[in-house]
Amino acid sequence: MECFERNCWVTTECVEHLLHHSIAELGDARILFETDFPHPDSKYPRAVETFLALDGVEDASKRRILWDNAIDFHRFSDALIPASFEGAG
Repeated sequence: MECFERNCWVTTECVEHLLHHSIAELGDARILFETDFPHPDSKYPRAVETFLALDGVEDASKRRILWDNAIDFHRFSDALIPASFEGAG
């Protein structure tokens, strides 16, 4: 397990209904979110909405998988992370 935690990342799609089992076994620190866009079987543009509606996955894990883990994976510095999202969207 220690080797996995140090060296491996996995991805999940928005319809992975058994994700809570993976989180229970491995934790949520090394899971990234992916949409499979632009492939025809992609759930885009409703991928995030579908993921947020998953049962059995805590909101804190959803945030980590959608946002925090990508920051860690790409090793973004704190200076690149916006302080707020006012005016976005």
